Amino acid sequence: MRNTPKGLPYEELFENTLKKLSPKKFQVERFDDKMRIWSVLEKSSGEIFFFYGYDLGINDSNVDTLCKDKYLSWMLLTEKMGEYSSPLEMRFFNGYNRSKITFKRPLSSDVYELLNEQKSVVLKPNTGSGGSSVYKVEDKYQVDRALRDLSLGNSFISTKFIPVSKEHRIIMIRNLEKVEFLLCLEKKPLKVRGDGKSTIEELVERKIFELREGVEVGSIWEDVKVQLNRHNLKLEEVLSKGFELDITWRLNQVMGAETNLISEIDVPKEVMDLAKKAFITLNMNFGCVDIVEYKGKNEKVNYLVMEVNTEVLTDLFDHFEEKDLVRLVEESINIRSHQLKYSKDVGKVNFADLKTIKPEEESILSTYNERASAKRKSIEASCKKLGFPVKFYSQDYLGVISDSIFMIEFDIGLNKSTVISICSDKGVTTKVLSSLGIPSVEHQMFSVLSEDDTMENIIKKAKEWDMNVVVKKRWGSSGSGLYHVKDEIELERKVFQQMRRGIVLSPYLDIIDEYRVLVLKDEPLCIYKKKRMFVVGDGRSSLFQLILNQIKQVKLRDRIIKNLLDVEDLNKVIDEGEKYMVSWKHNLDQGAVPELSEDEEVNERLLDIATRSIKAIGMNYAAVDIVETSDGKLQVLEINSTPTFYNFIQLWGGEKFEIVLEKLISAKVSQNQHLGIWQDESQQLEVKVEIPPKK
Repeated sequence: MRNTPKGLPYEELFENTLKKLSPKKFQVERFDDKMRIWSVLEKSSGEIFFFYGYDLGINDSNVDTLCKDKYLSWMLLTEKMGEYSSPLEMRFFNGYNRSKITFKRPLSSDVYELLNEQKSVVLKPNTGSGGSSVYKVEDKYQVDRALRDLSLGNSFISTKFIPVSKEHRIIMIRNLEKVEFLLCLEKKPLKVRGDGKSTIEELVERKIFELREGVEVGSIWEDVKVQLNRHNLKLEEVLSKGFELDITWRLNQVMGAETNLISEIDVPKEVMDLAKKAFITLNMNFGCVDIVEYKGKNEKVNYLVMEVNTEVLTDLFDHFEEKDLVRLVEESINIRSHQLKYSKDVGKVNFADLKTIKPEEESILSTYNERASAKRKSIEASCKKLGFPVKFYSQDYLGVISDSIFMIEFDIGLNKSTVISICSDKGVTTKVLSSLGIPSVEHQMFSVLSEDDTMENIIKKAKEWDMNVVVKKRWGSSGSGLYHVKDEIELERKVFQQMRRGIVLSPYLDIIDEYRVLVLKDEPLCIYKKKRMFVVGDGRSSLFQLILNQIKQVKLRDRIIKNLLDVEDLNKVIDEGEKYMVSWKHNLDQGAVPELSEDEEVNERLLDIATRSIKAIGMNYAAVDIVETSDGKLQVLEINSTPTFYNFIQLWGGEKFEIVLEKLISAKVSQNQHLGIWQDESQQLEVKVEIPPKK
């Protein structure tokens, strides 16, 4: 845990800042010593605002995702702001083929081709910060070395190498309709100055010794080699007296970059204008825009947007006084409070004619292309009815509606970034809900980083539940990495398989039904059951033969057989007419089938729990998974802040699902208009929508 210049760890400094909030206005509590999560109760309104990690929670979730994705943000900025914003050609590499690059041959072949076009190429992860795993490559050996690291991640990008002289990090906040400057950090490469006697190697060693803490020595030496090659110099050469040499090309703190705090008045006008335009273009509410300066043709100074980032609170910890940090947190709470008050009048959906569709086998959206095509058609049809233009990018991964609404996969941005963090973490979700009196299935968190979370303690907890438990990933979905465990040996095996990122342990419950409640504010959009998959016996065929004959989707069938191998006798014969459950999981990706819930009494109870849950966390839209156990109790299992559309399309069909999708888009329009998030006045007029009043 890195310390700030004030000598305190970031975590302690942030907690001290929260505790300095006015006790007359706010009540601050920390949930757990192991988690960086705090709640702030605004006494006047009764609203609770959560802070997870070092996130102020004022960016929309889709904007947060967009800014963390270098390729998507570059693509949008280049289109909307022209080459002036980012003249670098960027290419995207990963197994999902979201760019023009083919994956039918090794990735190295594609990078070799780039080297034929450009002398130097920079390769780096598509997500991430701090300069980690960033490589400048000039030959095949360097390419192969870089790919050994980068190909282990999800995706990476390539750009042309540009020798940068300095970088301005402009940190801003949008206070309702006004964009406010907070801070500018000017970064320059690490330099050495010749004395006419010492070799370059000796000068570099002295410089690294001066810095000592907080730098990556190995990475600095890698940059030194790159810079020496650029200038045709060698380590053993003596540097002339007074001659300055940039020994790093990466402008990151761990690379020893010279960082200076400069006032707003000293920031070049071109830099400030470019930063604000990028900030507004991406609908950011808080974050930074990194603008680099380099010399182009005829030694002319040029500027371009290198990256955007929403995780910049630690920069403010380093440079803000305590009173300024307190003011910033209070301002963020005021903004979040205002964001919660956008119009609720989005109109109820009439579900009288939305009856369960029983699709034939060929109508099931079984392939990625079928699902992606169905999603795109529904979005296009809904936008057409509302009169909004829509454009798709990166093989439909990103849809831009009326130039101001970003739909990334299934996230339209109705929730805030903090909400995504809380709901993605099963253990944290349970902690929050149970602390507020909402019934939820207990999830005990265990982390490899905690000294207390030993296997002995994990087994001890499992025994409290009679060694009948469910082991699952702390972050995960679709039933992946989900195991029912009944003995210590199997428990140890499953824990070791998944402990790297953390696990949660929960009791195995006798679940009668699992429901999904799709809610927009306090209005139900859909309530359906997840009916587990079964096969029907004929009195002659074995369980294995029934699975082969009755489950046509090959991948699903293979997954079910694999899961049953250790717990079932696949050779046993199932009685004629008997429905035999082939999975204990209610996940739709594990073969369960959605069925609309029509029991009004149950639906009323489900809606009450669902709406209380999303209100407690500060959400506008979510899918709440609720289980009914054999004792008749209803408990929240999980909350999904970005539910997929495929199941709803399959449940209702494309045309009927579009009714719901129109409500989501209209709600986002209402939210944006309420917050004044539009590029200009003409655009705001263009996207106005008639929202029917409540009856």
